[in-house]
Amino acid sequence: MTAVAGVFFAFYYNNLFPEQIFHISRSIEIILGPVIGGVGTLFGPLLGAAVLTLLSDGISDALNALGLDIPGVKQVFYGLVLLCVVMFLPHGIWPPIARRLRL
Repeated sequence: MTAVAGVFFAFYYNNLFPEQIFHISRSIEIILGPVIGGVGTLFGPLLGAAVLTLLSDGISDALNALGLDIPGVKQVFYGLVLLCVVMFLPHGIWPPIARRLRL
């Protein structure tokens, strides 16, 4: 699975520069997906990664549309999302959704 993900990553970014792959922000993004979605579940990490990616890209696009260039806005967003999930949904966002859907 890691090799397949690496292939998609290389095609998406058209390169594999070490400073892009092994940067601390990339590590934070990789770890936050399962934490936000729900550790120990099958769909939690997928849902967490999708939510983080869509929302962070949406925030970046909205700020660019407004003509604002704020460095570090993604990191602040990640921190706020992690704070909210840890405080209000300590097991992640997938377990409450699964209970509601009775899965």
